[in-house]
Amino acid sequence: MESRVVPARFEHAVAMAPRMRAADCAECWAIANVEPLEALRISLEWSLYAWTWLVDEQPACMFGIGTTSLIGNAGSPWLLSTDLVAEHRVTFLRGCKPYLAHLRGKFPYLHNVVDARYVTCVKWLKRLGFVVHDAEPIGPAGALFHRFEIGE
Repeated sequence: MESRVVPARFEHAVAMAPRMRAADCAECWAIANVEPLEALRISLEWSLYAWTWLVDEQPACMFGIGTTSLIGNAGSPWLLSTDLVAEHRVTFLRGCKPYLAHLRGKFPYLHNVVDARYVTCVKWLKRLGFVVHDAEPIGPAGALFHRFEIGE
């Protein structure tokens, strides 16, 4: 298996959208009523930095960060994935901490929300050191989401 992280491009989104994990698709719909390709497009356009993790030249996940503060110390990270992440779980988990450190170097405070039904993702965020708050209704249908944060 060959894997590498490259700057994200819309072509990656086009290749990845039909293979996006069901839980990621459900989260995109619950938060904004958007399909996978639209969610990836919006995320890419909004991001200050975005990357694609390629596994054997296939997009396994796309991730990035946008700013949520005019003073620039707060960032909102995002990640959308395919089943390749689960298939190469160890490699994925090993790669997370360096990217989290990189993002925290640019944005000392990171925060966003995660679908409460996406238990695997909630566990991953906790493993990375994020504080995950109690679920609350968010989005057009009031689906339950956890706010998560790290830093100050």
